[in-house]
Amino acid sequence: MNIHRLSKLIAQFAMSRAELLDGISRPEIMYTNDLRDRGDGSQRLPPVLDYEELSEKSRKRRDKFEILFLACLARESICRAKLKAFSPIDLVQTELRPNAHNTRMLARLLREDDLAKKPYLGWSHEDFKAALIQRHVIVPNLQSLSRLETRLALENADANRRFRFMDLPKEIRTMIYERALLHHADIVVKDCSAPALLAVSKQIRKEATKVFFRINRFQLRVAKKTLTTLEPFQMADSLWLHKIGSKNVASIRRISFFIICYRPFALEFDLTRLIVARCVRAMNKDFVCHCGSCSCQTRTTLGDELASYEQDKEDEDDNVPSWVKMLVSETSSPSDPPSPSRAERLELEMCALQEEMDRFSLLCKSGKEVCPTLQGLQQLACAVLQGVLF
Repeated sequence: MNIHRLSKLIAQFAMSRAELLDGISRPEIMYTNDLRDRGDGSQRLPPVLDYEELSEKSRKRRDKFEILFLACLARESICRAKLKAFSPIDLVQTELRPNAHNTRMLARLLREDDLAKKPYLGWSHEDFKAALIQRHVIVPNLQSLSRLETRLALENADANRRFRFMDLPKEIRTMIYERALLHHADIVVKDCSAPALLAVSKQIRKEATKVFFRINRFQLRVAKKTLTTLEPFQMADSLWLHKIGSKNVASIRRISFFIICYRPFALEFDLTRLIVARCVRAMNKDFVCHCGSCSCQTRTTLGDELASYEQDKEDEDDNVPSWVKMLVSETSSPSDPPSPSRAERLELEMCALQEEMDRFSLLCKSGKEVCPTLQGLQQLACAVLQGVLF
């Protein structure tokens, strides 16, 4: 690469970074002072001074911390639990303190994320030279080039490489589609757009579309207020289902109903195994994350949840003194039935939901497979919403 061109690129990068540091409008960050258990009792986190109270040197440190923090927050691949951040409507809250230790931690998270996306950033000068020689890439004056120049030469060689993908066997192509199109987190259909891979060619679109809908879990938003109509889904989600067509709806194998209520949660269904005890309830904690691999969600199957409730009831009964049980039995009226426990209510709801799942299976069964239809998904969503616990 021309050395003048390289110098120009570096200068442009430095100018853009300076503009960022000089202060463009950024979201407001609120530093919470919630109680935290340190093992020796609950203590408040160290207080954070207002920006106006800081010295000029401390303001520069605060600016550096907040720029790195917002950069991490903007990347969905960085877990928000590590940032201890959650976002209300118009600001960002975090339990991190803007100190030197956390600033280094944020810089390390960005570096690790960059390395995961661009492994070349971790290579040495000799690694780039060896790779260029191994791939028979002809570069004039290779030994005199800098590390940056050799990296750009290798990236340019990668961009110009050609591989006859369609000559691979169809089974191998399908395996590649599965790895390229898999999302570890739920795909929220209101924000869902077709993957770029499906726009490469008509043949790839034809082969990969079914794989995309088969391997991923799609989240549909439902709310009780929509039960007054025949459409339980939110308008954007319903339009998405009609847009993708009945053929692609039939390819979906994993679905998640996001129930909009006081404490929102998602109920996940595996349509290949319609067993209510295996349905998963996923509920967000204070942190909201999209990485799909952190502890931001409590995920339990309904079967495990029922077993936990039953165990809690047994432990509670064992801890109640006998004289209390005798007093309750004497004061209660024989005509008044005892109120059902939480475990009994959940068991009743699970039985009702299992019946609806069996009807869904009969409605959508095609041979040995279950191929969902729009009508079947609507009935299943209504059954979820009509439950007392759901």
